[in-house]
Amino acid sequence: MAIFAFVLSVVMLVSTGLAAVSPTIDEKLQTAMTEVIVNPEKEYECLLFRLEDKLDRMKEKMAEMERELKKKITPLPNPTQAVNASQYAFSAYLSDKNALHTSGSLKYTKTISNVGGAYNEYTGVFTSAVDGVYVFHFHSSVYAYAKHCVLTLFHENNNVTSTYGYDGNGFASFSNTAVIELKNTEVVHVAVTSPFTKSSCYLRGRFTTFSGFKIA
Repeated sequence: MAIFAFVLSVVMLVSTGLAAVSPTIDEKLQTAMTEVIVNPEKEYECLLFRLEDKLDRMKEKMAEMERELKKKITPLPNPTQAVNASQYAFSAYLSDKNALHTSGSLKYTKTISNVGGAYNEYTGVFTSAVDGVYVFHFHSSVYAYAKHCVLTLFHENNNVTSTYGYDGNGFASFSNTAVIELKNTEVVHVAVTSPFTKSSCYLRGRFTTFSGFKIA
């Protein structure tokens, strides 16, 4: 009985010691696990915050640089407004029908475009509204009826350039272009000026065109 009592007392003593020590062990283990475990979500949030902070600072720096550049650069005039203030261009053809022309100015009555309104479709005359340099182009197509056909571009009453077409058995096409410096109110037009005996021009309407535009 004495031995049993001694063993029982030893067991109770050990149990009491372990009970006293176990809370300390559990606490240290929990602390270690907390330190070891890595939280990916927290790390991502931290990284995202740092990136956003850097981006905000870069935006502020760029805005500051833009303000400094605006102070140093003198704004240029708007080229579109400058061009539109004196823009002139037109394009027209004779008519929807083919017709015989023996002499005189050609009236290109079908206007495709007439920017600035300087071309008169009733007279076939372009009148310069401002001083400048203009490009004019005229093209014609004739039937076999017209053995010889000469068209001339006139600046005022001056012969600038001409085209010549001859078709023995079919169609003939011809064209020319000129760059002319015009003063205000000066006129340009195209006329039939064939010097030959058989000089009537049987022009194909939609294929006979007159165009021009201001370049300077």
